[in-house]
Amino acid sequence: MSPVEALSIASDSDAVAKLNVAEAAEVFQALVLENLPPDQLEQVIAAVQDAPLEIRQVFEKEINVFGGAADNYVPVGSSVDVKTRRVIVVTTAFMIAIPPVPTRRKI
Repeated sequence: MSPVEALSIASDSDAVAKLNVAEAAEVFQALVLENLPPDQLEQVIAAVQDAPLEIRQVFEKEINVFGGAADNYVPVGSSVDVKTRRVIVVTTAFMIAIPPVPTRRKI
């Protein structure tokens, strides 16, 4: 499947919803999200976001959703998009890495 054909299918919510798992894997393997213009990328993410669970799982398996191109995508089992999740992880790691400031007790 060519990237153009894959994009045509992946950006259409109705077409994505009708895919079986094997077809979805073929479509998503042919996509290179990093090469898509922002408007087409948003169409793909919107179409996949509304797809059945098994199709979303195939998308996450075939596409590196944490690679930076799919920042607006909300992964399966999450309530926040990838961009927000990345901020939460970095902030948490920062808070854990910085030791607390010792307090002096007055006796």
